[in-house]
Amino acid sequence: MAKSSFLFFLIFLYNYVLSQVNLPNIKNYDINQIQQISVTISGDFPVNGTFPANVSERLDEFITRIIENEKAITNNYNYNYNYNTNLINNASQEKKLKYALRNIRLIRENSTTIIDLHKYRMTGNLSYNPFLKNNDVIIFPKNDIEHNYISIEGAINNPGKFLYVKGDKLKDAIELALGFSEAFDKIDNIYIYRSNLPNPIILQNNELNFVLKPADRIIVQADFNSKKDRRVLVIGEVNNPGYIPIVYSNNNLKYVIQSAGGFRKNVDSTNIELIKKSSLFYSYQTQTDLNFTQLYLNEYRIQEMKKNIEFLELQRMAYLYPEDTTSFTKDLLLKKEKNSFIFNTSEITGDTIINTIEDGDVIIVNSKPDYVYLFGQTGFVGNIKFSPFKTASYYLYLADGIGDYARKDEIYLIRYKTKKWINIKDKLNSEILEPGDYIWIPKEPRREFNYYTQRISSIAQIISALATTIIAVVAIFKK
Repeated sequence: MAKSSFLFFLIFLYNYVLSQVNLPNIKNYDINQIQQISVTISGDFPVNGTFPANVSERLDEFITRIIENEKAITNNYNYNYNYNTNLINNASQEKKLKYALRNIRLIRENSTTIIDLHKYRMTGNLSYNPFLKNNDVIIFPKNDIEHNYISIEGAINNPGKFLYVKGDKLKDAIELALGFSEAFDKIDNIYIYRSNLPNPIILQNNELNFVLKPADRIIVQADFNSKKDRRVLVIGEVNNPGYIPIVYSNNNLKYVIQSAGGFRKNVDSTNIELIKKSSLFYSYQTQTDLNFTQLYLNEYRIQEMKKNIEFLELQRMAYLYPEDTTSFTKDLLLKKEKNSFIFNTSEITGDTIINTIEDGDVIIVNSKPDYVYLFGQTGFVGNIKFSPFKTASYYLYLADGIGDYARKDEIYLIRYKTKKWINIKDKLNSEILEPGDYIWIPKEPRREFNYYTQRISSIAQIISALATTIIAVVAIFKK
């Protein structure tokens, strides 16, 4: 009897343990079965039909999962195509997978709720993203963002273009744009441009219940000018070249130079340039950082641009043979490349306040030249150390004289400051040079025999035509 009772107890214990081991799996299976629901998607959505969902899923999570599954299927399908076909298919598929995030209808037990997932994604407000229930029907509207839209820009946090929903008010657009920007002390006005009105509707920031219409374009105005990151670029003979912040108006050039560390010893006190709205401003550095390699590289590029400007300056007042139109074109090109003012140190370090500096301007503090540059038909081409009270003949002597093929009746002195050309062929021993001046000697052109025969032929034709005309006139008068 004892043995039977003990055996019965062992069997009972075994069945109990076995049932406890399998219970979690049975419970999980039953729970998963209970959690599984069906949700139907219809309307203008990439895929329509009834899909399994989970009661713990919210609407945004559900449709995101459906879209990601559709993308995976599409990518797997396109894998076997060649590269060009893939590009076309991917572009087409991206367009196909777009859908509206606003005005989504959720039908549940004969009641309809309008869902705005765009507001949910912008604000995180869960009331715009409900949990799903069994047999829910989700209907997506047409995603006609090109025609059925509202747009908003200006002093708001998230400017953009959004799908219009009937009944949208100004406060809805502000909410989609994440509210007014905190960067501005106050909002001036709100302009609403409506397609059928010649002038905008002007509202205040407390009139947020204004009802919008499709294709309304909203601009929230504020004092943008006072908040803009205004800077000028100071380069050259200053101790700390770079971008200097300036205020909205009444900028003091003296303060700007002080902010750049003041002048170096080699500054040319009579040659400080202010170039208005120059492309040099954007060529210097894209970021204000400590990347010195990039800084020096951009400094080199600026000097290259300066050389191009200098080349145009050297040609501007030259008495050369090209057609006048060519010369005029070069003058215009120079005007485009360089719109500058010249200052001296007394105008900056003294009491004079210059208030013409604006965002994007460039101040170039030039170094004092200590050379004279010779080029053209000279034995040496390049810089020769400047010596006070020396004439052109002195520098030509140091440059090993004039070349054999030089046009000896044209020796030009080009002044450093004015870029004025002077023919000094008779003043080589009398014209005193200044630091930075240029001496240029042109080359005598070499003519082939055909050149002279063509010239003679042209002259002969003119003489022949003139003689024929004279004979005809004489004959008429004799009659």
